[in-house]
Amino acid sequence: MDPFGALAEFVLGKLQQSAVSLWLKLLFTMGLSFMVTLCFFSGTVALKTGSRATGFANGLVASALVRLGLFRMSPLCKKLLIAVPAEILQAEEKQELQKVEGDK
Repeated sequence: MDPFGALAEFVLGKLQQSAVSLWLKLLFTMGLSFMVTLCFFSGTVALKTGSRATGFANGLVASALVRLGLFRMSPLCKKLLIAVPAEILQAEEKQELQKVEGDK
């Protein structure tokens, strides 16, 4: 029995679990942010314009910007490359995303 091998296996397992945990946390954060943004913008625009389709479309655009912002803020995504239309980056520069953390 190799004690160093067992220790290495334990440490690598913990690192892998923590990486999976961080990715799951990022996906949950993106999903929740998407839903909150979609509901807020869809409802607000639909109430102002009277058009559900316009509200939903605005909600989708705002949600895309929020998800891109979360992707760019995440340390997990530092070296990942994605392709997005230039209009999204221009719209993101105009947005001021606020970070909200849950109470512990």
